[in-house]
Amino acid sequence: MGVRYIPGLDALRGFAALLVVIGHVGLIKKELGLTVMDFERWNFFNLGDIAVTFFFVLSGFLIT
Repeated sequence: MGVRYIPGLDALRGFAALLVVIGHVGLIKKELGLTVMDFERWNFFNLGDIAVTFFFVLSGFLIT
């Protein structure tokens, strides 16, 4: 049994990393004193935290 490469998992990991970056945009804007849009204040699903967890779990799976 050889090692199989699944490119779709790399795409999911990239999407999770993108969500983390988008989640930080509101924090950076607040730190710089810029106006924060309403959807950035009201973060119902807290996607940044979920994306970080998903990214690390998937990365651990891909490494092992």
